[in-house]
Amino acid sequence: MGLIEVAQNFTAIVCGSDVLIYNNRNSKNQKLDPVSDNENHENSKVKILNQDSIDEKHKNSKTQINDPFRKYESFNVSENQKAKEGNSNGGSSNKTNLYSIVSVKASRDGQYLAIAFEEKSAVVWCTKTWTRLCIHRLVKRPMAIAITSDSSTLLVADKSGDVYSFPLKGSQPKDKQDRLSEQEKNEGKGEENQEENNEGEREKYQEKNNGEREKDREENNGEREKDQEENNKRGREKDQEENNKGGREKDQEENNKGEKEKEVTPVTPKPILGHLSMLLDMAITEDDKYIITCDRDEKIRVSHYPNSYNIVSFCLGHKEFVTQVELLPQNNNLLLSCSGDGTLILWDYLQGECLAELDTREYTPCDLLHMYEEDRKQNEKSESFKKFLPDFPGVKHFAVRSINATQHIVAVVLDRVPAILLFQIDVPNMTPIVVKELEDQPGEVAWLQSGELIHVHEFSRDIITVSELQNNDLKPVAEHPLVSLGRRCAGLFNGVYDGPDFDVLYKQQYDNVADYMKKKQKRLAVEKAAQDGIIVPFKKGRWS
Repeated sequence: MGLIEVAQNFTAIVCGSDVLIYNNRNSKNQKLDPVSDNENHENSKVKILNQDSIDEKHKNSKTQINDPFRKYESFNVSENQKAKEGNSNGGSSNKTNLYSIVSVKASRDGQYLAIAFEEKSAVVWCTKTWTRLCIHRLVKRPMAIAITSDSSTLLVADKSGDVYSFPLKGSQPKDKQDRLSEQEKNEGKGEENQEENNEGEREKYQEKNNGEREKDREENNGEREKDQEENNKRGREKDQEENNKGGREKDQEENNKGEKEKEVTPVTPKPILGHLSMLLDMAITEDDKYIITCDRDEKIRVSHYPNSYNIVSFCLGHKEFVTQVELLPQNNNLLLSCSGDGTLILWDYLQGECLAELDTREYTPCDLLHMYEEDRKQNEKSESFKKFLPDFPGVKHFAVRSINATQHIVAVVLDRVPAILLFQIDVPNMTPIVVKELEDQPGEVAWLQSGELIHVHEFSRDIITVSELQNNDLKPVAEHPLVSLGRRCAGLFNGVYDGPDFDVLYKQQYDNVADYMKKKQKRLAVEKAAQDGIIVPFKKGRWS
């Protein structure tokens, strides 16, 4: 699903229809200062990305800025709530109608960030300048996204079971980031060249005009020299002002029009592969040779890329829908998957072989299942429609941290269970470490590059919690900058999307045999009563 993305230089955290971007550079033991209007926003460590951010200067205009992101320091929760109320009463941009973000994914080099929205769109951002490169319109609602290792292709898995590929940087032959980097390089070179050219031209001009000036001084009066100098100065100043005003305005208008047209230019998606069921997650190997997809029908498919019609293997072993697949970071030959049946399975995915299986119900205390049991009781009391719910909750999400090629630590989150389960993988064995009980269910977990575990809670005091594994126990890090960030941005985390609803993904079971037996017993009782003369026999039909 990917609601927390940890890259080399930043950490992206999904909160509703926004994405919090935190700069990881020099973030260790650094505290975030209170909001200050006098603070330099360009040096901000936190940004907020969304799809329909509009500059305050252009609220009343129809033009949308090319760089729609907001600095965190300029964001105020109370002002945002007022804006939501005003927009809902007939404003031009309705913030409340923004769709939730389904997934975020960063490229391996950390230069690009892709965001998949629930409203059938995917947005690609450049992380160096935080400019929006392009918007891809999708046919169906996205479920998972992936980026190839060369940062050239965006893969989108949708609700109907299909995977499409898009050029990551849009339909442009060269992306905006390359042009921006070239402009930055050329700016320095241009300044140096201008200085050299100006010096050379001045020297040549002085040498050529030395003789002429001597003759002119002899022939012409001092008044002509003064007139020429004054006229030249005035003419140059006027020409420069006119050229600067007219030229810059025209260039800006042409560039803005061209960029907008290129952003809106549609890209025809290329179909890669298809399933007969809803896709829930997707992964691609580091060498871009294989693409791995999982669906609602308990299947994990391994296909060649980009010729995905060549299927390598199927990994079959889960009894319910497969919610997540992930390659082990330092051992891409192994695949870890989780399912709605509450199991984790370690695969040799090229052979389709199960190396190890772990059932989380064996290590989860019964007193942590109270939230899940309450939903089961309400479901049984429902007379209109009863959903099928298994006896034990499924695995919602996991995060892997690699110690080396054979040792890995896995943090597991179960559906409606207020706890985090830690397991250690010593290939090919999986053993439990600790079960950490929490105040409420965590929405998403991820490992930071420094080794801490970050998890998001919507109804807790600390929205963002950072924990550290010490002596086989998770201990919270109170002074981490991400913790203070969560407290300051608590207003953004209302209605956080935490993945698909598990109750809908479970296949419904219908007991048609019981209804048939009831009707049969009723028919036999009527026939026996007719034979005994208790009731008058009736005709069954014209052919009876």
